[in-house]
Amino acid sequence: MRKEVEKEIDEQQLFCNHVDRICKEESKQLKTLEQFVADMMVYLTHKTDKENFTIPDMWTISLEKNTTIRWIEKYMSNRNNLEELSDLKALKMGIQQTANCWVNIVFLLERCMYLKEWKYSDKLKEKLLEVQEKEIENYSRWKMLKE
Repeated sequence: MRKEVEKEIDEQQLFCNHVDRICKEESKQLKTLEQFVADMMVYLTHKTDKENFTIPDMWTISLEKNTTIRWIEKYMSNRNNLEELSDLKALKMGIQQTANCWVNIVFLLERCMYLKEWKYSDKLKEKLLEVQEKEIENYSRWKMLKE
């Protein structure tokens, strides 16, 4: 029984440390995302060249979000507080929506590059703005968990 209590404390401490780290990095990450979205909007609006380019490892963003979701699910399985579970569930759903947005962004960008057509650029712009909004919401949820 003592090992189970120690394990729960370790998971709680690990979760708190993770939330603290996310909250400390929040403004830097949101500024980076904001700049990325702004740069992509300029590119998609002007499309002065139709050169093929890639954004290395962009698809890993969605994979990292899914890893976080699995970690939250595991953490939730050891929690009993209904309010905390509700907050965690909302965070999990927000992260899943963000992961789905990133998959759509990668797909649409790769499709545009492959076809050398930009008929999907409006949809891509929409997804970029959506992912930015969802990331801001997710950071707010992380902050709520910290409090």
